[in-house]
Amino acid sequence: MHCYLIKRIYKKVLWKLTRPDAKSYTKYLVKGNFYYPEVCSVRKTFDKLANSNLSIARFGDGELLLSIGRNIKFQKANRKLRLRLVAVLNDINNPNCIIALVEYNKKHNNDYSKQFWFENISDFGKLFLNNEEYFNARITRELDKEDFHILKEIWDEKNIIFVTGKDSRFNTNHVLFNNARSKHFIYSKARNAWDEYSSTLNRVIKESNNIDKPIVICSLGPSATVLAYDLSKMGIRTLDLGHITNIYDVVVHGLATPEKLYK
Repeated sequence: MHCYLIKRIYKKVLWKLTRPDAKSYTKYLVKGNFYYPEVCSVRKTFDKLANSNLSIARFGDGELLLSIGRNIKFQKANRKLRLRLVAVLNDINNPNCIIALVEYNKKHNNDYSKQFWFENISDFGKLFLNNEEYFNARITRELDKEDFHILKEIWDEKNIIFVTGKDSRFNTNHVLFNNARSKHFIYSKARNAWDEYSSTLNRVIKESNNIDKPIVICSLGPSATVLAYDLSKMGIRTLDLGHITNIYDVVVHGLATPEKLYK
């Protein structure tokens, strides 16, 4: 652990000294021989989800950081969570759930992405046990207006169980869900939701047993990733959709992105 922390500090210092355009940065990140799986397009991922009964578990920046033992803003690092995330990440042959991963592009176009990969890419490569292609976690980000109409068809006249954090920005009364047959709500903590994971999972299972063919839509940070996977194993279709209501408002109404809202 001490070696890991020393390496992190070293990379942070090196980043501050070199910055994105320096030769040392280019040599390390762009020319570096780091392993990271292939990630298919957002379009292929969207089509797969829209034309099947599959669940989706997504790994964004935060889930990857937790998978290597890092804290993130809304979730403290936890050994059991880390192990569960790594296990989900490597079970890409689950017949009920697609595993989606943030794409690694060596030519990132903003400072956040450059620093993120600069500090972590060497550790991320150690997480993967196979060379398979993953689906794309940005399916909830890179959508157009027509895509939202198609997405709504997934839960058209369905009984939805929403799983989200108390007082979170996920809007269960959003126009995206005005075609649902019924809505049911299970709330957990807005921060460190993993503390209540077992309780949340059991509550969803109990609720689903009382509802005809429910579809679960969850926005619960890293806990949603594991939840979607676990529920899919039980035959309960679960969509880990994150900031989808915010993204709709960005695309359709030109409002602020989730990152700006959470500052």
